[in-house]
Amino acid sequence: MPTLYPLGQKLGEALPSETDLSAFLAAVLQRIGPINDEQEESVFAGAFASAAVTAAARLLQMHPDSVPDIVVDLVLRLHNDSSYRGRDQDERELERAICSTPGRRRKSFWRAVHVLRDHPWIRNNDISIGHLAMLGWQGQLSRDDVSWLADDATGKAEERDRRLAFSALHAIWRDQGQDPTVAGALEKIGKQDSRARPV
Repeated sequence: MPTLYPLGQKLGEALPSETDLSAFLAAVLQRIGPINDEQEESVFAGAFASAAVTAAARLLQMHPDSVPDIVVDLVLRLHNDSSYRGRDQDERELERAICSTPGRRRKSFWRAVHVLRDHPWIRNNDISIGHLAMLGWQGQLSRDDVSWLADDATGKAEERDRRLAFSALHAIWRDQGQDPTVAGALEKIGKQDSRARPV
């Protein structure tokens, strides 16, 4: 099991494998603690953010069209107290990178939904696209995401997930010129499962 040292520029050499990188990130996240609403800065997050972001970026490079859950978890956790310590260019780039392809957006979208449903501000409520953006998922959904959102709007096991995917599709239709292709997907989904439509 790797320790939290050495850090800095030698981190990549010290943690050469996917297993080592994942274990390092898990150790950092455990030490920072869970997302909370106490509006208090995590001193440990500030101390280890740079090293963790470096490790996460290396791990992400091993998954060209996907995102390991631990990388999404790190992005969301660092975002939680970023108002205290700010975010450097590497951290902002990591936020963008987890959403850089349709495959990455799909994987990071649903991981963020899973994690943020336990956020103190969200518990007992139905999460929305706006919540995701506010709490750290910075993906910009587009026509490139219509296919997987349409699949998930009918294929997800939980009704609340199907509703969220339908809402995301509707947002794409609304924000991108009311594309008739997206409208057709919405209509088809509505006919298949009326419960997928947001109330």
